[in-house]
Amino acid sequence: PFCKSCLRSLLEHSSGPQQRCSGKCPVCRRVLHVTRADDLVVCRQLDLLLAKSFPEEYAQRRDVQMSFDEQSLPNSDLVFDKLPVFILDSTLPRQHLHLNVFEPRYTTMVRRALECGSRRFGMAGAAYASHGVVVRILSAAEQWDGRFHIEVVGDRPFKILSSSYPPEGFLEAEVEYLDLEAGDDAG
Repeated sequence: PFCKSCLRSLLEHSSGPQQRCSGKCPVCRRVLHVTRADDLVVCRQLDLLLAKSFPEEYAQRRDVQMSFDEQSLPNSDLVFDKLPVFILDSTLPRQHLHLNVFEPRYTTMVRRALECGSRRFGMAGAAYASHGVVVRILSAAEQWDGRFHIEVVGDRPFKILSSSYPPEGFLEAEVEYLDLEAGDDAG
């Protein structure tokens, strides 16, 4: 009863603080054998069957999904942004990392990224670094003691223009996104 985007959303949020669905179908409660949203594929035969059997509903759902996708995509044309920055290791675009987040300032940062829906923050190798990479949270599990186990993937590189420390203690930076394919090379 779920389309790919709904199932993707379920999997991405199933590792939230309460572990509400814990990898199970919310309807029948069977264990889902897909553990990562990126592993989902569309069954072409079922897709064609649904399109032929329910053409009006299929078209309506497709239109709704397309408008939702356009709204939810990060603006790749965005050049400047303000990001919280996790100081740990230098990260590369497309690099996957598993992190055990235990410092209170960073657990606050991760919680905010999850609650606001952006599921992203910057990572840099040092507080004085001039460059970093935006990472996207693929999965997150809050532990009983407030720590988070998260999986992130590197997304877009950025140059730090200015930075400050809000009261929560993590670094917050004004950043300029770099387009490596266009030859941006500020360093």
